[in-house]
Amino acid sequence: MVHQDATRCLKCKNALCQKHCPIITDVPKIMELYLNGDVQSAQQLLFANNPFSAICSLVCDHQRQCYGNCVLNFKKEPIHFYEIEQELSLPYLKEVHFKHNDVTKKKVAIVGSGPAGISCAMFLSDEGYDVTIYEANDKIGGVLTYGIPDFRLSKELVKQYARILNEKGVKIRLNCMIGTSISLSALKAEHDAIIIAVGTQKAKMMHIPNETRYNVHYAIDYLKSPQSFDLGKKVIVLGGGNVAMDACRMAKKQGYDTYVYYRKTFEDMPANKIEVEEALAEGVKFATFEVPIAITNDGMIFAKGENIIDEHGRKQTKVIENTEHHVACDSVIVAVSQTLRLDFPELKLNKWQFYETKQGHMTSMDNVFVCGDAYLGAKTVVAAVADAKKTVEEVKEHING
Repeated sequence: MVHQDATRCLKCKNALCQKHCPIITDVPKIMELYLNGDVQSAQQLLFANNPFSAICSLVCDHQRQCYGNCVLNFKKEPIHFYEIEQELSLPYLKEVHFKHNDVTKKKVAIVGSGPAGISCAMFLSDEGYDVTIYEANDKIGGVLTYGIPDFRLSKELVKQYARILNEKGVKIRLNCMIGTSISLSALKAEHDAIIIAVGTQKAKMMHIPNETRYNVHYAIDYLKSPQSFDLGKKVIVLGGGNVAMDACRMAKKQGYDTYVYYRKTFEDMPANKIEVEEALAEGVKFATFEVPIAITNDGMIFAKGENIIDEHGRKQTKVIENTEHHVACDSVIVAVSQTLRLDFPELKLNKWQFYETKQGHMTSMDNVFVCGDAYLGAKTVVAAVADAKKTVEEVKEHING
């Protein structure tokens, strides 16, 4: 049965939905194939452009991308392309099989197996490169496995990528921490290029008093194994991004009295609007313009804030004087930001404490590239895949001289 939105799609020549997709998905072409009944070609086109099309159809911020930029928004009737993408990509991911790629070219090591690392491996393997993934954990997937909760993304989908990589001939070495058990220099000596795609695995501290207390946790640690945490009765989640929404929704589903405290307003939250709405519908309570000041024995001290525009025209939060107040809680989950865990002392850092790049994605060490969140900062799945495409082109160009 054809999705009813497909017949309404205008298949614009200058499609805004495509333009605002970070990986430039050819929406008009896919819709044309879909309407003509050529489902297989539509599926193949989606996967070839974005191996994580199935995942993106579930976790992308569609309101800021395809759906939110559809020209039919002026009628308040935008096309739900992501639903059609789900219809095409979810069964394809489970059913598609690949022949083992012949190795005809040089050796590339990929450190990390999140969306960026897996995408790099697929793109390079398809062109005959000898690819090995080195993963510190016991499963591949990165944030897909250890960050996004099951209620948003089934781990059965993520498992398909291990199968697909194996079918393509990509070698995977699990439980191997590059930088500890194997140095970057040792890895470099045996490969023609290295791609570091480790993501942003380290939580940023707020640097407020008592942040090291036993009942203060970081969202990226909590989401790896929520069942191993005892959070008491009342939980405050600090932050307004997607990780904060995942953490608060998980805490609520576990039965905790859950609150989100955020320093700005709802409209300033970087999280997917749909996920914020779902958190509210599930009973998570929100408090805005609350600036964290300190952790106490039985809760937190906040001050009220307000938005101001600084001299550069940027919106900032200003703390309002004499507004400090205490809020009782049993546990605090910090979800304010993430950064790199610096495992490679051989590489130079820039002022933001990310790996310095001297030409495109190449780091200060020749033949060593950085990709995905490790290059962009904490972004989205689709942004990581789009960056993988760019990185692979640079690696190929460099290897081939």
